[in-house]
Amino acid sequence: MLTRGPASHPYAPVAVEFTNVTFFFSGFVALGVFLSKLDWCRGTVCSSAQADTAFAAFLFAVWGVTIFFAGKEFMKAGFHRAITSKMNGAPPPMKEADV
Repeated sequence: MLTRGPASHPYAPVAVEFTNVTFFFSGFVALGVFLSKLDWCRGTVCSSAQADTAFAAFLFAVWGVTIFFAGKEFMKAGFHRAITSKMNGAPPPMKEADV
């Protein structure tokens, strides 16, 4: 999710998500290419690895859709408003419990 802490740069979450998407995509593509080049790969172990690669591709697609909507909401507010609203917003007052 594209949230940021009080001590991070506003572009840091975008950079982390871009790095994550690069490694995720290249990981399941490399595994798929590796499994397709094996001549001796037969049986349940190889079928399981191929299913894992297909499942990773499906998860990548679903994750991409969710990150798109999160980024859309983040961009709607803009980087400047996202920073100033967190800095200027005071936390709600705490109420003491009646004892």
